[in-house]
Amino acid sequence: YKDTNGSATCVACGRGKYSTDTAAVLEAQCLSCPLYTDAPVGSDEKTDCICNAGYTGADGFQCTECPVGTYKPLNGSAACTLCAIAQYSGAVAATDAATCQDCPAGSSAPEGSDVITDCKCNLGYTSMSDGTVCTACPAGTFKPTTGVGECTACVPGKYSESVAAFSISTCLDCPANTYAPVSSGARTDCTCNAGYIGDDGTACVACPTGSWKAFTGEGVCTACAAGKYSVQPAAVSQSYCQNCAQYADSPEGSSSGDMCICQLGYYGPGTGPCTPCEQGHFCALGQKGACTANSDAPAMSPYQANCTCNAGFTVPVLDGPCETCPANTYKEVSGNQSCSTCPANSVSLHDASASRLYCACSPGYYGDLGGPCTQCPAGSWCSRGQQNACPPFTESAAGSDEQTDCHAMAGYSCASGETCNLCAVDNYCPGGPPPNIFPCPEGEQAPQGMSAESQCVAASGECDDANAEKLFGGACRCRGGFWGDVPAGDPCVVCTAGSYCPGGNVRASCTAHSSSAAGAAFAASCQCDPGYYFDAASQCVECESGKWCFGGAANSCPQNTGSSPGAVSQEGCSPLRGHCAPPGMPYVEGEAGTWCDEFGAVNQCSEGFTSPVGSWSEANCSAIVATPAPAVNKSNTTELSRSAGEACGTGSCTVGFYRQQCADGGECVPCTTPVLSNAVWTSAGVPFDADQCQWECSDGFVQQSAGSCIQGAVNGTAANETAVEEELPNPEEPVVTPIILAAIMAGGAGVVLGSAAGVWYLQRARRLRKVGFISGGGAPAQPITFSIVDDDPPAPEVRNAWSDEADMNPVEAVGAFHAKFRRPVLQNPFLQADGYNKPEQNARDDITVQDFVD
Repeated sequence: YKDTNGSATCVACGRGKYSTDTAAVLEAQCLSCPLYTDAPVGSDEKTDCICNAGYTGADGFQCTECPVGTYKPLNGSAACTLCAIAQYSGAVAATDAATCQDCPAGSSAPEGSDVITDCKCNLGYTSMSDGTVCTACPAGTFKPTTGVGECTACVPGKYSESVAAFSISTCLDCPANTYAPVSSGARTDCTCNAGYIGDDGTACVACPTGSWKAFTGEGVCTACAAGKYSVQPAAVSQSYCQNCAQYADSPEGSSSGDMCICQLGYYGPGTGPCTPCEQGHFCALGQKGACTANSDAPAMSPYQANCTCNAGFTVPVLDGPCETCPANTYKEVSGNQSCSTCPANSVSLHDASASRLYCACSPGYYGDLGGPCTQCPAGSWCSRGQQNACPPFTESAAGSDEQTDCHAMAGYSCASGETCNLCAVDNYCPGGPPPNIFPCPEGEQAPQGMSAESQCVAASGECDDANAEKLFGGACRCRGGFWGDVPAGDPCVVCTAGSYCPGGNVRASCTAHSSSAAGAAFAASCQCDPGYYFDAASQCVECESGKWCFGGAANSCPQNTGSSPGAVSQEGCSPLRGHCAPPGMPYVEGEAGTWCDEFGAVNQCSEGFTSPVGSWSEANCSAIVATPAPAVNKSNTTELSRSAGEACGTGSCTVGFYRQQCADGGECVPCTTPVLSNAVWTSAGVPFDADQCQWECSDGFVQQSAGSCIQGAVNGTAANETAVEEELPNPEEPVVTPIILAAIMAGGAGVVLGSAAGVWYLQRARRLRKVGFISGGGAPAQPITFSIVDDDPPAPEVRNAWSDEADMNPVEAVGAFHAKFRRPVLQNPFLQADGYNKPEQNARDDITVQDFVD
């Protein structure tokens, strides 16, 4: 339009307007576009008015807004665009795709959705309501529908490892003999059923007979305990393990009642009754043997090695009889240790001393029974182990052993061992043994207590009485040791015994229970009578029980003695009943075969009679009952004898063979009992002429019955092993390791290992750490336990030593081996019991634990 005259140009209609007029002179001729449309500047047609973004309709007409769930980003007549699948929009006239919001995770919505609740869970996802975040169904579940709903669990016995599964086909069956709970999300959730073993997620195999497993999952079959057996494979309860007969036993994992034998420490048939082994005997594999003389074993002992020398007895020669500990030695415990020497300065009071307390201090020494013993110090004497004070005013040399060793001190006189008095007036006393008092030369005098002749002086003659002395001032009076009234003309007389006279006309009596010699001048000359001693108030009181008193001193009675009140010497201490000793020695219990009289003298029982220790009367002596010879026990003898028949071919055969009876030629023939299945022989016949070779399961197999092995594992052990391997300890720290070797011999005899078995033993001893059970002789047998120290590895020469003697019988092989290495030959070295592994117990053998391993 142009609303002015002149040469000006026409003005274009503004944006959003149009004009169809030509030569328009007014702006009003520019018409507005329809609602929600727009047109560019200078538009000349109504159809130039097109819909705005977010609106739709025909060009030149009013447009309508794009509804919720759609958008239109451009101007024009194009239709609104639907929000994509899994999106929604609540905005109208939306111009941007960004207004379409994504559905929450795990959900979806159809195209053009306009509210969030249009978003519903996908297959395999779940939520409590529409329009919320949906979570994937976990492994072990599935959901075949969209929308709200729970995931469905895989049923028991099936598993699914798929997450967000939407089909039941994802639930797979567990492997054979396994079980999985509801909703199992992994193959490893499939665990073995009770009675079966295997890794989680794999097919499981049945527990063999002789074992059970009560729980599901990984684990091992538990062997029936010793003394039980089970014939049920895949047993699910310990209740399947049946008890052997009373006091009969079987090894762990026994699969047959035939494997029950009398327990160690019992004897009798395996079918019962099994009798407890008496004290002094040993019982194994149903057999009973007697301990040799002077040895003993506790009741229920299983091995001959349990027979050890009684206290007071020892074995001076290897494998010899128990002999008494010689004089001045003792042995306090049962066992095969050497006798110990009594402590220094003591001696034993009888042979076969069973206690250090039989070692008594020698005369001249004191100390408790058993020591230590101390030399008697000077001024005392020691007898019967007791230190005693010398009587007053006597002295003795160190090591004195009698009261008479106490002699007078200088200035005193007495018989040896008696209480001394001050040397009498007009005498001198040099001390020592009698004679120890000498008169002063004629015409000379000496006061009481002088020790040398030089102390005698000539009488003064100043007083008329020779026993008077002149005082300062000129008056005369009686000198010490005399009494009388000189001024009154009385003579000076010697002070009487039981009193003392300090001089003048004074004479005082000694206190009660004390006395003095004649001529005493001092109160100290009054000494307690025998049987009394000075108390703290210097009064003489009677000696109490258990002591003896002499010279005013109280001495304790020796050990194992007592006394009545007022005892005056050690002889007044009487021995306790049943105690005796030679003179000067402490009293101890009398040894067997003797009796002690009331004075402690030793008396022998008559020939053919004996008595218990500590007997006090001949009536305690009783006739000796002869002990029957011990029964032969092939498990514990060095003799390798046939189980039957006379000797022809001797010695063990190679592994898997045994020697025929003489009547059959005495040749080595293959073992046939039991028939082996998945098993191998590990020894020759045990005994060598019996069809009883030891055997073990082959690799990967465990025992099911005698000679028969099946694939699997029991008690967590690898299939043909008897124990779990463990890392060996520091070789500088030897560890005593129990090993179980077992075998059955005819007549109940035990293990005698030949050279081949010895090689097997040496090869395995390094790695066997935990107790297992090695079957043998056609059926697993009662274990026999002994101990070794790990040797890692056995020296080649040790192995070779066994191999070199392959043709020898076991005793010959052992003997040759020990001869080669200068070792003492042990009786059945592989049968020594646990007590044999202590070096301090083997001093008599000159053999150490390491020697035993070698």
